[in-house]
Parts: sequence; structure tokens; C-alpha cells
Amino acid sequence: MDEKEDEILFFVAARGHHADIGGLTPGSMPPHSKTLEDEGVAIVSVKIVDVARGGFQEENISKLLRGECVDRYLTGRRRGGGEGERDAGREEEEEGKGEEKGEKDQKQQKSIYMTSTSKSGKKTSKDAKKYAKQPTQQQTTPPTIIGTRCLADNLSDLKAQIAANVKGVSLLKQLAAEYGIQTIQHYMREIQINAENSVRHMLRSFADRIGSGPVRKTSGSKSASTSNSSRAASSSSNPRSHHHSRHCVQAVDYMDDGSRIQLRVTIDRERGSAVFDFAGTGPEVYGNYNAPPAVSYSAIIYALRCLVASDIPLNQGCLTPIQIKIPDRCLLNPSAAAAVVGGNVLTSQRVTDVVLKAFGAAAASQGCMNNLTFGDSRMGYYETIAGGSGAGPGWDGRGGVHTHMTNTRITDPEVLERRYPVVLRRFHLRHGSGGRGLWRGGEGVVRELEFLRPLTVGILSERRARRPFGLFGGGDAAPGVNLVLRRIGEVVEEGETEEDKGKEGTEKQQQLEAELEQTEIQEDEDNEQDSDNDWVESLVKGSEGFQRFQVLNIGGKNSLVLNAGDRLIIGTPGGGGFGREGASEEERILLLAGQGGRKRGGGVGGGGEKQGGGEKQGGRGRKEEEGKEKERGEKGYHAKGSVAEYKALQESA
Repeated sequence: MDEKEDEILFFVAARGHHADIGGLTPGSMPPHSKTLEDEGVAIVSVKIVDVARGGFQEENISKLLRGECVDRYLTGRRRGGGEGERDAGREEEEEGKGEEKGEKDQKQQKSIYMTSTSKSGKKTSKDAKKYAKQPTQQQTTPPTIIGTRCLADNLSDLKAQIAANVKGVSLLKQLAAEYGIQTIQHYMREIQINAENSVRHMLRSFADRIGSGPVRKTSGSKSASTSNSSRAASSSSNPRSHHHSRHCVQAVDYMDDGSRIQLRVTIDRERGSAVFDFAGTGPEVYGNYNAPPAVSYSAIIYALRCLVASDIPLNQGCLTPIQIKIPDRCLLNPSAAAAVVGGNVLTSQRVTDVVLKAFGAAAASQGCMNNLTFGDSRMGYYETIAGGSGAGPGWDGRGGVHTHMTNTRITDPEVLERRYPVVLRRFHLRHGSGGRGLWRGGEGVVRELEFLRPLTVGILSERRARRPFGLFGGGDAAPGVNLVLRRIGEVVEEGETEEDKGKEGTEKQQQLEAELEQTEIQEDEDNEQDSDNDWVESLVKGSEGFQRFQVLNIGGKNSLVLNAGDRLIIGTPGGGGFGREGASEEERILLLAGQGGRKRGGGVGGGGEKQGGGEKQGGRGRKEEEGKEKERGEKGYHAKGSVAEYKALQESA
């Protein structure tokens, strides 16, 4: 605010991830959630700090987090307007009737409208009757909410976020006192203008490279074809014609269940603008990887920032030249009550891969955050696990990193084992999981946990059925795999002690580990692609004493109770390769000439938090791992095709 505190000049915000907010499973990431209420509490808007009423409203917040105030929960909301088209001028206002007397009407943007029903049956929104007529995945009766399992942690996290905002206000006031409001606002505007101009320049440069030929289909899929009627309409409205100024590229990818994500990007070279159209994307799913439009917006602004060659701070100016169209009730713009817990952590990665694929900027990264949760009625734990990043023109993908916009760092092994009833048995790079190519994809990781008491374990992951793709002849990466090892009893022969049995098992284990290591080092160029069963076998044999366990493949999304002594092995996907392995120097030059991103060693999306590298027993150390990775030709995957399609595009330009 200004000195007189009668005008709001700035906003400060603190976004935080809470380990548990209720829902079907500990960690609030239920693999099989079907509706929003399955995923825990969903508070539309509430005042956390009210100076007139004593400051921090702990009692009210606690009731909400415990699920005691049903009327405050989001049982229906509109997530977009019309076809999901981005238009800042189409924000709507809706008067909210508060429970407290004298509460002011609030303005809510189009993506966060509240249309819930209170315990008394009264609507809390003027649009409630209208919205109730629309089909949803659940009834409009008051939901049965499972509240948080970690209320004390939630309250502490909220207080920390409040403290962060207070610090932000203090720093802004200091900045204003030193430089003046006008100077600060001038630089804020210029930062956004600079970002806008940088994106426009990138779009024009990309349009110059691909020329004004036919639609460029990076996917090569017949179903990726769409009409050019929009181009023809715009051309006829201008005597000079924009036909040769408009350039189209498109890409498609699929979730593990076959749900389609399709994108067509139409670039106007003269204006330096682009339309991102997701028409053709699959319908909303009766599952939890639906993604609200905000997820696609975030993925696009992130990808644009990666494609811009200059160093600019990420800000809203990047989206000024961009128009985004998302069909209503599709996977990327679902209905109000749809489950969405997987949209932010799974679908977001796939949208990013599709955007970068359309621009030919990088092969697919692991396409997943490998969300692992475990806990019981007393505690909950949640982590995301690294994988491989995709290669691009001029760089190899990085192994054992969080890719793209995960923004998380995994818990240190010592802290994990001290605070939670688990043992981290293995955590290292997954050799051979990166796609082969002129530039090779990054490796995934292997993470093995043993549980010390019965716990509910949930895994929410993707790329278990469909491999991360390579580009321009680069090989696909290995898919991920999730295995459970259930302990089974052993028969001790007469005259043999338990100690002898254990000693024999240890000797066998050491022998198998030596054989496995020798197999990993040995090249097998005749076998271009291992089967998924080979990956499962190698992961199991790497587990100490695996003979004592029953092996279960639990798929990409599952929840189950594991007993003391049971183990979970997660092998995360690698990144796709870029360019044909053994490509000629001419092909290499052509690929480099088409580069659309920054020349960084980590590549697009390779700058996340590093994970893996033998922090625990079973790993051999990161430096040794990376050294051997270069010395030998790990088994990888070849995709059909070559760089000929790219060469043809260059010639047509």
C-alpha cells in the first residue's frame, strides 16, 4: 500500500505444498481418486489473519482442515470460460455470501468460482442453481470429507507462509522508500515488456527456420492432421494476405491409458504472436490426472522461457503474445468436481513435452514426477522422484534430475530414515534407461525402500506403458516400473541353522550382484531394444536377498498396505535421445541449425534438483557411475525414422 494506506499497489504471495490435507490416502495423493472430495479439503477462500478478530484464525482454519465445515468445500466450480480461450478482459465477478455478518462481496476470477452447498442446503453462489443443472461426476449433496492427518504441520506451514508474506511486505516498503513507487512500477512494466519482446523475437526466428510450407507434424501421426481453415479465413480478410506470415506446427502424445494430448501452434510471423490450440485433446477422464487450465498455462509459459535464448526473469509478459485455446470438458479443462491430483504432477509434464516436441526443441523427459506417499493414521509422507531429461540439439540429457517444473528436492537419506519407519536400501542411476542417439537421453534412477511397520503406500506415476519419445531418429527411453517385494517364509533344512541360511543367502547375493554388474558393462549392439521383462528382472536381482520375496508389478497407479519387511522398488523413466545415432556431420549441422533453445549443458528441462548417485548401500557413487556411463555403450532404444524429415523442412524453407 502507499503511505496513506488507501490504495493497494502490490500483492505478495507465498505458495506452499502441504504434506497432507486429508483425502483417501495418507499424503493426499490417492492413486484412485475419482472426484475432488476424494483428494482432501479444498478451500475456496478464507481469511487466515484478521486483526479485528484477534489475528491468526486458528480455530476456524482448524475446522476447515479437519473437514468440519462442509459448506466451505469446493464441491463444484467452473474452471474456464467458453472454449478456455485466454482473454484477460473476460474475467467475471461473482458476489459471495459469507457466513460472517458484514463480510464484503469478493471478486473471483473465472477459474476459481465457488458453487458449493452448505449444510443447511442454501447456495453460497448466485450461479449455484444454473451450475447445478450441468452434469458433474458427483451429486451436489454435502460431501464426506476426510480431513487432514497432520493438523499441527498444516498450521505450522501456514504460519511460515504468513511470515514469508510479512517479510515480503517489509522488503517492498524498503524498496519503495529507497527508490520511490514510480521507479519500481517503471521497472516492473519494463521487465514484462522485455519478456514479451523476447518471446516475439523467438517466435519470429522459429517461423523463419520452418518457412511457410505445410503444417509440420513432429509426431508423424496421421491423426495429428487438422484443417487450415483458420489460416484461409485470416488470409482473405487482408489484401496483403497473411498466408505466408502464418506458420503451423503440431505435436501429439498420449497418457499411459491412451488419452490424447494434441497441440497445434499457429505462429503469426508479422505480429510475433502465436495461438496454442489443444483441439483434439481427449475428454475428461474418470480418474485423477485431469488438469485445470492453469496447469497448461504454466507448462506453456515455462516452455516459452526455455525456448527464449536470452536470460529473462519468468513473468506474465511471456504470455502477452500468446493465445491459448482449450476445449471445454476435455482432459485439460475438466468439469468442476473432477479429480485433479495427478494433473499438476503428471499431466503437466506431458503438456510440456508436447510443447517442446512441437518446436522440435528437445526429446521427451521422464514425463512424470513419480509421486510416492506412505503413512497411516498418525503420519503421512510424500516425495517426488527424479528421472532422466530429454536430449536436445547440442546436449545430452541429464540423468537423475527432476525435470521441468517440479521445484522439489528429495529428503536426505539420513533425515528420511530418522523420522520415518523406512530403510532406504538403494538409490542410484538406472543404467541404460536413457534413449540412444546422436545426443543421448538422461538416465532414470532406482529407489528401493524397506518398510519397518505396516503402512499404506501409494504410487502415482506415468510413462509405465508408453516410453518417453526420442526426436529426429533419437531412441525412446526406457519406461518406468513399480515393483513390490513381499516377504515370504523360508524353509530351514534339518541340521541347518538360521545363521547358516543367512550366510548362504549372502554369498548367493554377492555372486548374483557380480554377474549383474558384468552384464551391465557388456555391450550388446545386436539387441536394439530390451523387453520390459528384462528391466523388471534386473531391478529385482539388484535387491539384496531377493530370493526371499514374492515380486509384484503394481503398475503406474496403485495403493496397498505393505507390512514390516516388505519392499518397494521404483525404477523411473529415462529421457529420449535426439538425432540418429551415428549421424553424419551434415545431419549434425542441420540439427544444430534448427536449435530453438539455449545452449546449455543440461538442455531444456535439465536444470532441476539432482538426485541419485549411490547415497545409500547398493549405489557405487555418482562420479564412478557417470564415468562408466561414458566408457561403455549402455543398452538403449532406437526409434524408427531419421533426420531426413528435418532436412526436407530446411530445404522447403
